[in-house]
Amino acid sequence: MTSANKKRWYTWHRWMGITALIPVIFWTLSGIMHPLMSNWFRPVLAHQMLMPTVVDSTKVRLNIRDVMAMNHISEVSNVRIVQVDSAYFYQVDLGTPVLRYFDAQNGKELNHGDALYATQLARYFSGFEKDNISKLQMLTNFDDEYRDVNRLLPAYCVTFAKPHNVDVYVDTRSDRLATYNTPPKRAFIHIFNNLHNWLFIRSLLGETIRKMVMTTMLIIIFLSAFSGLVVYGVMWNKFKKQGAPKSGKGWLRKYHRQIGLIVSLLMFTFAGSGAFHLLVGKESADPDTYQHVQHIRSEELQLTADSLFRRFPKLIQLSLAQKDGTCFYQVYSLDSMDVLPQVYMLDSKTGEVWADGNKSYARYLADAVRSKESIELAGSVEPTITPVINFYAEYGFINKRLPVFKVSYGGDSNYFVETSTGVLAQKTTSASIMEGYSFAILHKYYLLGPLVGMDIRDALLVLSALIINILSILGLIVFLRK
Repeated sequence: MTSANKKRWYTWHRWMGITALIPVIFWTLSGIMHPLMSNWFRPVLAHQMLMPTVVDSTKVRLNIRDVMAMNHISEVSNVRIVQVDSAYFYQVDLGTPVLRYFDAQNGKELNHGDALYATQLARYFSGFEKDNISKLQMLTNFDDEYRDVNRLLPAYCVTFAKPHNVDVYVDTRSDRLATYNTPPKRAFIHIFNNLHNWLFIRSLLGETIRKMVMTTMLIIIFLSAFSGLVVYGVMWNKFKKQGAPKSGKGWLRKYHRQIGLIVSLLMFTFAGSGAFHLLVGKESADPDTYQHVQHIRSEELQLTADSLFRRFPKLIQLSLAQKDGTCFYQVYSLDSMDVLPQVYMLDSKTGEVWADGNKSYARYLADAVRSKESIELAGSVEPTITPVINFYAEYGFINKRLPVFKVSYGGDSNYFVETSTGVLAQKTTSASIMEGYSFAILHKYYLLGPLVGMDIRDALLVLSALIINILSILGLIVFLRK
């Protein structure tokens, strides 16, 4: 390599580093916020999930069809049984964001039932049984504090008054805790949104410009890190005369090569995985959400509550599923305390059990998604259907929903469907799976968690971000003095 080429390469490396300095400072400082939000300053809630209990059949006197007739409802999308205080109610979904609640003893509607149930769930999860509530709000869209990573919509935000001042987000359709925000976490989210995700650009110029600017900066950082690895690593013998530190110039110049290698390697992994996540991760995390739409008429619901409880004395929940015009009761029964609830699919008119119905229904939902995507449903393709009861690498905790079924057709795409709600929880492709591993390993150091523990892993993440931040600033000082 000629002296002129070496000088040109070295100059590019320095100028790319200077160009990316402000974004690097933004990303490293805000990156420190993530362990603070997700681990170190996370309060411990009383409960993370609603434990299933056997429904008291003596408090469910009326059938679903009777309640619908009493309240002049001819068609529903779904019905479940929920307990509000000591009474049981039919939770009726009419295809609108707000659910309605009817007493299973007398059929009377519970005024503001959805809000009351959301409040009950929030108190249960938080443990704030007697604390005052300062605000109750239904969300039908994600916002800056309830981001799309939380998945569940619609959701209620229940805000407890001081001294707690905690927002608890719950999903009344599935009895789930979506997330919760304390005052410090809200501040962290604001910093993270603007310095790490650059949402201020989206507010000013739109999402497309935000992605373009972030991608450009990440590419510059990636190239700067790559050139640093070349200059200070694989081709150091060719560059050292051009960039060699002079004696007596201080430790930063003296150890410039070693420092450059460390910073370049860290920036290379952070920027590369960050760019991959920006371009592919959104598709991975936010599939074209599919919600199976059901129109179930009252005359289809002929099974009585009494007959269901006689057959399933340990019934903990029921819901409705519709396939090709036929309606089924999804009965969840706690047959054994040592295993997950069993799911039985019963024809809503005859009571006949659909053998292996829950698994077959999962395929029906996945087929519907593929049909929506205009993917030809070849009759010869027999998908692999696997129950998923725990989060893992391909289907991480970010997806919120369990249990689900993984339906794989042997091609590039896998579909994770939740049969209790008819929702496509996640769709993965080869690219999104690769991105997930890249982001988990190179950006969040997840492999270190099982080896050294979460606290040490997060400490190493913070240390890496601080090293990049401090040495980037010191590099600027050296550049300005030169």
